[in-house]
Amino acid sequence: PQCGQLLVESFREQVKKIHRIKKKEGIPWPEGDVRDIWQSVIGEIYVATNGNNTLVDQWAIEYEVRMNPVWPMPNANDCIDHFGSANLMLGIISNAQFYTPLLFPALLDKPLEDLEIAPEMQYYSYRCGRAKPDPWMYQQASATLAQKGISPSQTLYVGNDMRNDILPASQIGFRTALVATDRRSFRLREGDPSVAHVTPDLVVTNLSDLVDCVLG
Repeated sequence: PQCGQLLVESFREQVKKIHRIKKKEGIPWPEGDVRDIWQSVIGEIYVATNGNNTLVDQWAIEYEVRMNPVWPMPNANDCIDHFGSANLMLGIISNAQFYTPLLFPALLDKPLEDLEIAPEMQYYSYRCGRAKPDPWMYQQASATLAQKGISPSQTLYVGNDMRNDILPASQIGFRTALVATDRRSFRLREGDPSVAHVTPDLVVTNLSDLVDCVLG
């Protein structure tokens, strides 16, 4: 137990170190690849196993599922299926790591390609080096949509966090929907001045309601 605690503390210190460096470079909400961080933390073990990347991946995934267990929102699968069937362009903007895309087949029984989520519309913070609420990923998504003739006012961004989702999406000009399905995931951010004057276009407590609002 003591060894495990030391590893966790070392991991968290490495995260803080990377954030400090990136913030000095002018990135207000930095993100690193968790595999690089764990590789640094377990450096001696990594070298001893001849650079076994599988070991690093296993450490990263095991830490995440133990510390931050996740599950899909109720009716998520049906919601995505309805939008995909309606030929709407679907995308993801997520504070994420390499294992995030793996959650879809694990929890929804379908890989991303079967959910009709466009590859060019998938933005993950670990790839971009920037995390929400930085509007950078939203700006990239908006530029990609513009190439397809889709304006920000024709785009609906769905999220459960007023600061990380609704704020940056609205700054880009996206329409926004705040989803409040459960207490653990819902982030209203009461008292946060950054969202004091931010109002989502839509608030739903069930993803089925979102389908009805979008598709009529």
